[in-house]
Amino acid sequence: MRRRPWLIGLLAGIVTGLLHFAAFPPWDVAEAAYVFVVPMLLWLLARPTRQQTIICSFLGFWLSWLLLIAWLRYVHPPMGSVGLVLLSFILGMFPMSWAVLARWFLPTVMLCGFGARLLALLGLAGYWVILEWLKTWVLTGFPWLPLAASQWQRPPMLQTAEYGGQYAVSFILIFFNLTLAVYIYRLFLQPILKSRQAEPTEDMAEGEATARLKLRWRFCPEFYVALALVFLSVWLYVRTIAKAQAREPIFNVAVVQPWIPADLKWTHEMVEENLSTLRGLTEQASQLTPKPDLILWPEAAPPYPMIRQDGDRNMEHWIQGGVDKVGVPLMTGALAEFPNGDWANAIFLLEPENGLFDGYYSKRRLVPFGEYIPMRDALFFVKTVVPLDIDLKPGDHSRPLPLTVNGKTWKVGALICYEDIFARLGREVAREGADFIAVLTNDGWYGEEAGAYQHAAHSVLRAVETRRPVIRCGNHGWSGWIDEYGNVRDVLTGPDGLIYARATKSFALSYDPVWQDQLTFYARYGDWVLWGGGCFLLGAIWQRRRQRRSGI
Repeated sequence: MRRRPWLIGLLAGIVTGLLHFAAFPPWDVAEAAYVFVVPMLLWLLARPTRQQTIICSFLGFWLSWLLLIAWLRYVHPPMGSVGLVLLSFILGMFPMSWAVLARWFLPTVMLCGFGARLLALLGLAGYWVILEWLKTWVLTGFPWLPLAASQWQRPPMLQTAEYGGQYAVSFILIFFNLTLAVYIYRLFLQPILKSRQAEPTEDMAEGEATARLKLRWRFCPEFYVALALVFLSVWLYVRTIAKAQAREPIFNVAVVQPWIPADLKWTHEMVEENLSTLRGLTEQASQLTPKPDLILWPEAAPPYPMIRQDGDRNMEHWIQGGVDKVGVPLMTGALAEFPNGDWANAIFLLEPENGLFDGYYSKRRLVPFGEYIPMRDALFFVKTVVPLDIDLKPGDHSRPLPLTVNGKTWKVGALICYEDIFARLGREVAREGADFIAVLTNDGWYGEEAGAYQHAAHSVLRAVETRRPVIRCGNHGWSGWIDEYGNVRDVLTGPDGLIYARATKSFALSYDPVWQDQLTFYARYGDWVLWGGGCFLLGAIWQRRRQRRSGI
């Protein structure tokens, strides 16, 4: 490492980046999340320069994010490719800053006792989740693929989210990485450790002294703390499932997945074909088994606004005619133009005979350059490549939509598009009394790669955090439902077994009555893990400065 620091550093950064990439869709090697940053940490323990740390760690994580969000190139070409490079650059900066802090902590703390090492490692784990939280706000926010999302197909590892949200899961995973790296270093890569051990006494047998010395070298108590946290997650899963009661039905929901190309759905030439596709799939859905009590259309499914400033209700009447014909309520995403001139991306509920429900849900977190242009006047040149003439207005509430089925009223919590990647929004929907969460999205912009799967992984986290089932309806996938324990219960697929299909499917939603009208610890108290991680981080920084004053 000392002879070829750049070569080893670049190799460590690339291996870490590739392992990080492998932990998420499309590869879904969830176990890689337990070891992905170990190669880089071992290199940092060899005391590379700050410049080497910045460059090598950044290149590794930039590579990872470039591969993870490669689907972004399909959005408004060529702006999508430009956005891919810039966004992956920004996302790579966050873990790079974490690597710089790890370089400052780790080599010195290895010379300290268990308590000091544990505090430093907890502080670094806290900084990682703080960075995940910062991605929720920086440059309008894009908290895509927190480390916890790597476990979306491993429900036993997600149960701590009931108490601490996605940040609790990410904290455990990165802490395990840290302690594993320290353990490997203490076992194989710390030649100075022998000199720091107590010398054997004269009256101690040589064999006994050697055995004690080896034991001290090989024992790494902080690793067993991390291992205990992993086992705690599994134990919570076993305990939770053991307490679960016999599931009770909610009602049957059919999803309509029209697979209308995102770049063509708004063209006049495609209007009739789009409407015909929606009507045909809806009639097909009404005949499915189990017979649906609710039909879902994806985000912005109708080609025209549901509400218009001039009072034109043709789109509403056309949809209502189909609803009356099949005799099943319909929930759809649609644009709306309000009398004051504001536009919104909203969800509406239409019922047979009763018509359009007065209430609606408007999207609260809008997609920059997709639903509004930040600093539109200053970035006037963006309008030449992004076909967006108006800025949508964000919604101001998270109230569920009420739906009465067989005499019982259910509260449907609604999220639109990438709103389900924001943990706070899912938590607010649960606090408003939602019985389950419906995510209506249009991932047609992502192509047919890993984007839809990555997006669906966030819905699994929202289900566990709130203990509410989640039903998803996408324009071309991923459509399906997830129970409150993070188990993917069913997914819509085409004849080829792939999620990308023009099709419809009915799901029999159910719930565990133990969670009826109950809020999880996380829903009640929010992101307390961030505060705890921040305290660990401040304590570790104070300890490190104290060590520097002591000449360590």
